[in-house]
Amino acid sequence: MTEAQINRVNCPRCEREIDAAEEQCVYCGARLKRSFVRRMLERFCAPSTDEHKISQAVSKGKRPSMTSPEDLGVYLKHAIGDEEFALMIVGVLEKIGRDGSIFVKRGGEGNPYSVEYRTSEPPAHMSRGDVAKRIGELTKVLDSAKSPIEEERLQEELAQLVGTSATIWVNSSSQEDLDKASLLLEKTVQAIERVFG
Repeated sequence: MTEAQINRVNCPRCEREIDAAEEQCVYCGARLKRSFVRRMLERFCAPSTDEHKISQAVSKGKRPSMTSPEDLGVYLKHAIGDEEFALMIVGVLEKIGRDGSIFVKRGGEGNPYSVEYRTSEPPAHMSRGDVAKRIGELTKVLDSAKSPIEEERLQEELAQLVGTSATIWVNSSSQEDLDKASLLLEKTVQAIERVFG
């Protein structure tokens, strides 16, 4: 929603567009009822991205007010210190949603990153509860994978279960660049968890 859309509503009686802050319609006098969602938007939505306020909140360790993907991009830029990676992650999160998974691998043709998306259906024989349980099991086992081959196999199974996944390809031949991208992703996850719990 834009700032103009948040600040304007239609009168329930005459249907003319009026200022949302009004208690009654200026044209017909009808009392305005604002929905819970509208009241929450009015209360918590900042009118526009304010990079200075967000950067101050990050530096003080406080939770910034964010209402758009642009705000999240600014927040991540200041939280992880890499604007290109932050903006790429915001785009990835918009495409894969909250249930998707992100992997970091070496290769690809980006400068320095490229993203590959993959969509799949979970097995038909599994219920939603079974899928959620298996995803939990896989994420625990993935942290203790002993070999790159085992880790890749677990990631493939996880990607199939979550439905949508993104692979961030780091275009570098050095392990240091891959480790840096993995660290940035880890810092991003921590920053998002600090804000959204």
